[in-house]
Amino acid sequence: MSVPAWLSAPFIEKALRRSENDDSICIVDCSIKPATNKGDNYTSDMHRVTVEYRHNQGAKAVTEKISIIVKVAPTAEGIHKDLIAEAGLFGIEIKMMTTTLKEMQLILKDKKLSGRCLYTQEKDPPLLIIEDLAPLGFRMADRQAGLDLHHCILALRGLAKFHASSVAVYEKTPKYKETYVKGIFNTGNPPDMIRFFTSGMKSLAKAVKSWPELDDTYADKLDKLADVAYERASESRTPDESEFNVINHGDFWVNNMLFKYNDDGKVIDHIFLGFRSNAASRESCYVNNAMNSIVVDRIRLSRHSDYNVDFQLCVYGSPAVDLAYFFNTSPSEEVLSKHTDNLIEEYVKVLSETMKKIGCKRPPPSIADIKKSLVKRDVYGFVAACTILPIVMIDKSQAQNIEEIMGQDDGEFNNKSYENPIYKKTMLRRLPQWKAAGLLEA
Repeated sequence: MSVPAWLSAPFIEKALRRSENDDSICIVDCSIKPATNKGDNYTSDMHRVTVEYRHNQGAKAVTEKISIIVKVAPTAEGIHKDLIAEAGLFGIEIKMMTTTLKEMQLILKDKKLSGRCLYTQEKDPPLLIIEDLAPLGFRMADRQAGLDLHHCILALRGLAKFHASSVAVYEKTPKYKETYVKGIFNTGNPPDMIRFFTSGMKSLAKAVKSWPELDDTYADKLDKLADVAYERASESRTPDESEFNVINHGDFWVNNMLFKYNDDGKVIDHIFLGFRSNAASRESCYVNNAMNSIVVDRIRLSRHSDYNVDFQLCVYGSPAVDLAYFFNTSPSEEVLSKHTDNLIEEYVKVLSETMKKIGCKRPPPSIADIKKSLVKRDVYGFVAACTILPIVMIDKSQAQNIEEIMGQDDGEFNNKSYENPIYKKTMLRRLPQWKAAGLLEA
């Protein structure tokens, strides 16, 4: 991924001056490099910018160093650019980060949901400039292995607080129910987005046909189901006002969250992908964990900090939307098979406590309510496992970009992640369960 010509020191200087309301800011040094690996992010181009700048502080001129992420809508002609533009994803994310998320954070206070958005631009090209969370010692977990129980507990505690604060916000501003209406499964999404899921289901059917462990009925059922699966997932996502509803993250999977670890390598904190607090950026910092130990004056940089940043698919509806997506893309198979009930209980407990603490008027759901909502949205998680999970599990050395998957040159869908033996092992356990539940019927 090349750095666009306009992404330069003068542009960053202008953005920082506006963000900090400080016209004395002057860039001393600026380096730019890709912020994600191939296959990590399908909705934007990401650049990490390390900046050294001078500015006036009282009568003194002081020098600061910061690391920021520049997230840009795809600019190269092709499927990637067209899909993101047609879906309007950047407009949704800008709205979320500049208004709704800020309000949620103010209400929540004791839990940092994300971080600070420094600068936005709605066109030519659409972009966000956001503070880098790596300096706080957060990093991504191993998406291939799946999250263990401790990681999952922290993730669902964070999700519960996110959902609770969203309830408080939309109780004050009901219009947000109409703002976040698209999500990842919506029949109004661009044809290429729908084709990604339909073709993914057909690719799974083709792969299953070569698995001797399963009889031919599995492949036949999946092939027939492919043409209606996206529509069914979309229908299951539609809000039901008789149920408990929240603003869902909409893309709550392992690549959209970061974790922090203590000196012994034990996971101690979770955050939605976002950015560091302004206060932290102005301190001398020490980072030490089992994987990484570095000291940098006034800026902490992690060697394990490549990541995605997404609030583009936020959608109002049952919290089962986020829960079903998470359960089917992120935990290890051991956690999913042994601890799903424990995780639901932890989620409901933290959701209830948080809603009470921040003064929500609506009563929280019970554990039975959430389980009922999850059963109602079985198809949502099922389609996610059939289309998103293979990408989660693919080794980074074999990752493809969206043009390679969608077949920009010849129009033929070619997602190599269905050849992954780790994914095959997972699906050999899950497919019989889904078949017994009737989810494979077209």
